[in-house]
Amino acid sequence: MNLDGSREFERLKRSFAATWRHEKGPLPRICFILKILNPALEQRFEAYICCLPPLYRNIEEFYHGTAFKCSMPRGESVCSNAECGACGIAKKGFDPERISSQAWQRFGKGFYFAVNSSKAYEYPLSLYRRPRAQQPIHRCLLVCEVAPGRKHIVYQDEPSLKGPPLGCHSVYGKVNRSPSGLNYEEIVVYQTEAIRPRYILVLQNTFVQS
Repeated sequence: MNLDGSREFERLKRSFAATWRHEKGPLPRICFILKILNPALEQRFEAYICCLPPLYRNIEEFYHGTAFKCSMPRGESVCSNAECGACGIAKKGFDPERISSQAWQRFGKGFYFAVNSSKAYEYPLSLYRRPRAQQPIHRCLLVCEVAPGRKHIVYQDEPSLKGPPLGCHSVYGKVNRSPSGLNYEEIVVYQTEAIRPRYILVLQNTFVQS
């Protein structure tokens, strides 16, 4: 569902701008926002929350950068291309099988989300390796609701993690200005049920030369 002109659009637009770190470049223009309506993912998420300890049934909103390989920027609905990350997540949720086993992971093999829109905008990193002339005109971010449960707080990279320690449900990386510390806050969950994808933000790519 396209949110043009709605209060939800304005709220998401303000949040996107407020969490953008300007050293990452100019703020991209939001072309439009699609709301994800998926009852199956809604039910799965609600069931997961009910299984958490009552004290930790909170929900938080984060950004996730992904790729798309379809005509979504023209305002069309989600596609059936198996390689389209944004549409695949909108239809089926986050898939553990699509987590790369080769790429380095800051907190192990999990699903990563950023507090800052500019941090999520960096992903997928493969886009940075293309010549500017080949960069896509649009990029997209997902806005997701995450049920973090009890957070295991860390202040530096821990790539050997297989998941949070016993009694915790997520790993939360907090900023630490030490030489080995983190520059941006990130959260990782290791169960797809802990995530409810809510919106697709289609953005003008600020890395394309005009």
